[in-house]
Amino acid sequence: MITINAWDLQPKEIVPEKSRQTANQHPPTSFGEIFSASLNKVDFLQKTTEQKEKLSLSGELEKAHEMMLDAEKSRIVLDLTVEVRDKLLEAYQTLESMSV
Repeated sequence: MITINAWDLQPKEIVPEKSRQTANQHPPTSFGEIFSASLNKVDFLQKTTEQKEKLSLSGELEKAHEMMLDAEKSRIVLDLTVEVRDKLLEAYQTLESMSV
């Protein structure tokens, strides 16, 4: 079973090479690093879903329900990402309109 944590948006079974942390790497600390890592995880989840959809269409995926669950998770995560982007843009525009 694939589990998704709100803070770690990638499936536990599949870990992309670039997101694996080694002993000499530090966890992201700045907002930009955290945001970039989150976008990479969203992208990875989207690509994983696309791969499972292709496997499902070709008949190679045995558990079709996994593809449906991944597609729904992917949609929810993308919706959340768009909402966060909208809030960030709204905050930026509010700050930009303030007089100093």
